[in-house]
Amino acid sequence: MRRRTVLIAGSHLKKASCQSGLTPEQKRILETSWVKATPKQIRKATEDVFASIINHDRSLAVMFRLDDVPINRIRENQAFKKHAANFALVLDLVIKNIPDNVDSCCQALQALGGQHVSLRDRGFDSIYWDVFTDCFENNPPATFKTDIDREAWSAMILFILAQMKLGFRQVDRKPDRLSVTALYQ
Repeated sequence: MRRRTVLIAGSHLKKASCQSGLTPEQKRILETSWVKATPKQIRKATEDVFASIINHDRSLAVMFRLDDVPINRIRENQAFKKHAANFALVLDLVIKNIPDNVDSCCQALQALGGQHVSLRDRGFDSIYWDVFTDCFENNPPATFKTDIDREAWSAMILFILAQMKLGFRQVDRKPDRLSVTALYQ
């Protein structure tokens, strides 16, 4: 009889070295373009991302508790603005830390992805990762002007979502979700 390895609370996230997949030049472009962006440009970009997510599938508004907000007034809603501001915080954390602290970025993003497991009660499904990826990739701040800038932005978004998906899967597979028979396979 074989047993699966049981995860100890809090140890479900990988501690191994993490690679961003970004070149040094892409990291430089991200930092340079991000620093050039004004707070207003960053706010507009993250609000565009969030509006794009909601507009992609109006049922996603339920997950964010925005289903009672008319679509033409969504950008005025404080909860909407707060979610968009959270996107900006995550982007800022990654751009500022990815050059020298990629392992910390990975751990933070995996933890954030793991938190999304709790959103299943509100309708979160792993298929939404693709929606989020597309919406983020298509809405960079205005300072990401050239094709090279946008390629760096896309590479970063792919890195962020890959780490979040990893954290989601790791938390979703925690032993408390396994049946008794799964423990003895």
